[in-house]
Amino acid sequence: MKQHAACNNDSALYAHEFQQRISYLLEYLHNTTKCVLLSKEKTHLHLRKTLYNVTLSGGLLPVDISTPLIRNYIARWKTYRHTKRTLELTQIGRHIINHHGIKTVSTAVLTSMDKQELFRQQHQSLTQQCLTVEGVTYIVSVHDNESPLTWLYRRRDRSGKSFLSAEEFQAGERLRRDITTAQLLPHVTMRWEESFVKSAYSPFNGDNISNSVVTAKQRLKKAIDAVGPEFSSLLIDTCGFLKSLDISERERQWPARSGKVILKLALGKLATHYGLTRHIRCPSRSIGIESWRASAELEPC
Repeated sequence: MKQHAACNNDSALYAHEFQQRISYLLEYLHNTTKCVLLSKEKTHLHLRKTLYNVTLSGGLLPVDISTPLIRNYIARWKTYRHTKRTLELTQIGRHIINHHGIKTVSTAVLTSMDKQELFRQQHQSLTQQCLTVEGVTYIVSVHDNESPLTWLYRRRDRSGKSFLSAEEFQAGERLRRDITTAQLLPHVTMRWEESFVKSAYSPFNGDNISNSVVTAKQRLKKAIDAVGPEFSSLLIDTCGFLKSLDISERERQWPARSGKVILKLALGKLATHYGLTRHIRCPSRSIGIESWRASAELEPC
């Protein structure tokens, strides 16, 4: 009972803090001398205000704060020429704020969010990304901390350089997409279609596998053969099963903090297989190319 009450108190405190952030964001959106820009990583909102023709920073807010505002048609994303994506109020949102006030609007937005969504906002790191399906672009929320590759890709050294290159990160995400499409991951719930008696006329036999699943398995097999057995198991555990590197190191009895180095080598080899290498390497000096020229006396066939 005490643990349940503590969880309820944490949820209430987070809901109150979330409402304060929405009110702060609405105040910036409602003021014409202030603007809200999307960060380059698409993880935060940059708050900007102009004072005496000087642009000042008003802080950062998580990008998931804008999700309920966009869903309730209070705000929208708009891209201007030579500027980043800007969050601005819609005509409906500005009309509602003028008549009811910022506090009332923030309370109504918080009320429209269910408890499950509040829990997801509290415990997940959500970012917005563009997803194109059949020529239509959608803005979806993505949990960035779900994959270990994202943490390594965002990790910077003292010089500001990422540990993983963009090509290595894209190669790992492509392998993860193929593993998911090939339906090789275990299911959370029971597959009830497996309980039916399979026959030649059953809709659950192997003939109903789509072409996308078959091609994904073929691409996955070629990728595993290209990287070799030394790297394939680590790539499948990290990119497919989303195991953290410390768990992979303990299972293989590797030294501490050696998994990320081996993973970087594996991703580099995988990126070469996918053709995602940034530079094309050539020998330092020409080894000579032998050519053959037909004699002029030969007649064409």
